[in-house]
Amino acid sequence: MNEIPASLKKYLNSDTTLLTLLALMDLSVSYPDEQGFSTSQISEIYKHLHPVAGKKKFYPSYLQRHTRDRGLFREEAGLYSLNTDYLGDDILKHYSEIRLAITGKLDQGSLKTEQLISEIEQLCIAPPATEKLLEYIIKLLRDEALLPNYGQLFEVAAYAILKVYFRRFNFELKRFSTSFANDGGMDYIAEQGIYQVTTAATRSKLNSDLEKLPGVDRVMVVTRFPESAEELLADENIREIIALDDLAGHFLPWLALRKERGHSALVSVLMVFLEELRRDLE
Repeated sequence: MNEIPASLKKYLNSDTTLLTLLALMDLSVSYPDEQGFSTSQISEIYKHLHPVAGKKKFYPSYLQRHTRDRGLFREEAGLYSLNTDYLGDDILKHYSEIRLAITGKLDQGSLKTEQLISEIEQLCIAPPATEKLLEYIIKLLRDEALLPNYGQLFEVAAYAILKVYFRRFNFELKRFSTSFANDGGMDYIAEQGIYQVTTAATRSKLNSDLEKLPGVDRVMVVTRFPESAEELLADENIREIIALDDLAGHFLPWLALRKERGHSALVSVLMVFLEELRRDLE
């Protein structure tokens, strides 16, 4: 076997989901007679599984979000177990192979992240011309292969661009949480509202975001303009929708074209990106 099963392929971009699954598999193999395990038991195993786990704090939501129909886990009376209806009854027979495949995938992801950090560090030390910087930052927004988790890449890149852009007008944008935290829907925070970020601009996902913090003004930051955009903008709590094309076609070019300030603005975008990516890994 020695590969990730088909039932797990859709989770390949979520390190925290794979680590949570591994932790529960470890416990299930070690204690086969137990009917389930608490979040504290799973958290204790999780943090020692892989160097990546040490940089991504465990949250109970990593379990809770996958207990729906055809989810990875079952929950009963606060205890979690593997959902063999979805994963298959023989999932633990292939424990060793699955563990090797997942840790190998995490190793590759760690290497990619380290390489990206090193690349951006060099660009900040010796930045190229403005046009090259602009091309590179647009690549950060669009290239899904740069990091294992494109959602993390997009959230951090969009924040860096918007933070530097709004700073020009003396407005401050904050990002207190990280990409992997249970932030309650507050990806970025501004003085008069919140920003919610998603790479899955489906109506169901956007509705789910809207259900978080009802009555709070927000801006939606998405990779593509949703088909239901006009309907969403009719919602009194949605002030605006910013899509990836807006970031690449308006916000970034505006910064780049500020004559002598354009170059330094784009370097600032990279520096904010670097700072936030490092913070995600703490």
